[in-house]
Amino acid sequence: MRKIVVSEFISLDGVIESPENWHFPYVSDDMNAYIQEQIAAGGAALLGRKTYETFASFWPTQTDNAFGIADKLNSQPKYVVSTTLKKADWQNSTIISKNVMEEIAKLKEQPGGFIACTGSAT
Repeated sequence: MRKIVVSEFISLDGVIESPENWHFPYVSDDMNAYIQEQIAAGGAALLGRKTYETFASFWPTQTDNAFGIADKLNSQPKYVVSTTLKKADWQNSTIISKNVMEEIAKLKEQPGGFIACTGSAT
């Protein structure tokens, strides 16, 4: 059975998103290497609508395997949990809007690497 691995950028005081002071100034080479390793090892992405929309507006435009992860992010299956998103155009994306727990349980039964949940706090 596949595992779901959650990876979040969160401050010690619980801040997950802060548009004016986000994590980018604090990213190190070690952190980038870890992120690349995690994405390379994953078999699919599980995303909420907001994270999906942010990723889908950026990653498909990246060429030459930008940041060492663009090719993997663009090609892997992506599952978006949302009741409001009506269309998911980013390649290999599927919207899960009903029976979420059942659908995720089915995903976990499929072969492949772990299912990565990144940046989707809700």
